[in-house]
Amino acid sequence: MFQLESAIRDWCDAIRDSGCEDEASIEELRDHLCCEIEQLQERGLSEEKAFRSAVAKLGPVEDLAAELHKLMGYITDHPWASNEETSMASKITHGEITLFTRQVSTMMKAGVPVVQSLIIVADGTDNPTMKDLILQVRDDVSGGQSLTDALRGHPDQFDDLYCDLVNKGEQSGYLEVMLDRIAIYKEKTEGLKAKITRALNFMITVPAVISGILLLTLAPRFGIGLLLAIAAFYLACRQVLRQSQKVRDRQQRLALRLPILGDLFGKSCIARYSRTLSITFAAGVPLVDALESVSGAASNVVYCDAIEQIKKDVSDGMRLTASMKQTAVFPNMVINMVAVGEESGALDAMFDKAATYYEEVVDNSLAGLNALVNPIIMSCMGAAIIAMYLTS
Repeated sequence: MFQLESAIRDWCDAIRDSGCEDEASIEELRDHLCCEIEQLQERGLSEEKAFRSAVAKLGPVEDLAAELHKLMGYITDHPWASNEETSMASKITHGEITLFTRQVSTMMKAGVPVVQSLIIVADGTDNPTMKDLILQVRDDVSGGQSLTDALRGHPDQFDDLYCDLVNKGEQSGYLEVMLDRIAIYKEKTEGLKAKITRALNFMITVPAVISGILLLTLAPRFGIGLLLAIAAFYLACRQVLRQSQKVRDRQQRLALRLPILGDLFGKSCIARYSRTLSITFAAGVPLVDALESVSGAASNVVYCDAIEQIKKDVSDGMRLTASMKQTAVFPNMVINMVAVGEESGALDAMFDKAATYYEEVVDNSLAGLNALVNPIIMSCMGAAIIAMYLTS
């Protein structure tokens, strides 16, 4: 005779035997299975038929275990999970939003409904602020709101581009696929930004520390005064940049004119521009709306102004390729690829290729820059050590 509780217990044991050891996730899947069985029984199915239908709907046990294993491995192994930024429990970082997106996508691919997925992800979140945010979204969705509307209630964490893409996923019925695309997009764009930031911090911080040590060693009185003056100037500049949009705009324009670094900043902006348009076109977002999203995602005022002009030109009927060419900020290679995409109707694929190319260019440029700067920094460190030894 069929025993429902025994069958459910055996199903959970099979998931454990397949390599999943996270009891909280298994319990959530069990609750979801029971809900499915109850709904099927209300339609007149027997316990055995309801159980078999619910299990078939969730998919093979091996696939469920693999998805859960992938999710838990992503949480523990992904670089953003251990990033120093995420150690700040009171702050929600871009990395945590990316991780949240990846987790929800993975759970939904495993057949877990969005509300249950949010509960599971919240249970696995260490940051209490992020956990509260996820639970607020869960409550809104449980109360009848769409996931898009629930996310729009938190604009500091989920921008218009994110919400528009989620909305497209909900409308198409492929929300888990869209969340996966968003996660890939954020991983690539934020990853590129993090690489540039780390490289610049290293190239600025290490020489500054070495210079400070040399000054304090060779001329202590003069060195202390100079370091205090430099620190005061730095803090004053930061305050001005925070308060003045004009100063920030000028600083961003000057950044693009710097030797070596200016070219690096420009190519990173082009990579972000191409990556954003690639995902918006793939999601079926109209061109003008896509350009609106790109303008908000641009990280430099020069490219923001260029995109605003492109958006105006396209709204007036001009071709995207012609408008990009008029701005004089995009390389011929990108313009030619866009022209091919317009002719073939594959703009999303062409922008994806352009983004991949420029992301690789930036990676290679950073590697070359590090190879050039590291020997110089090591030489300076050696000089500092020798100076300290001679003056001791």
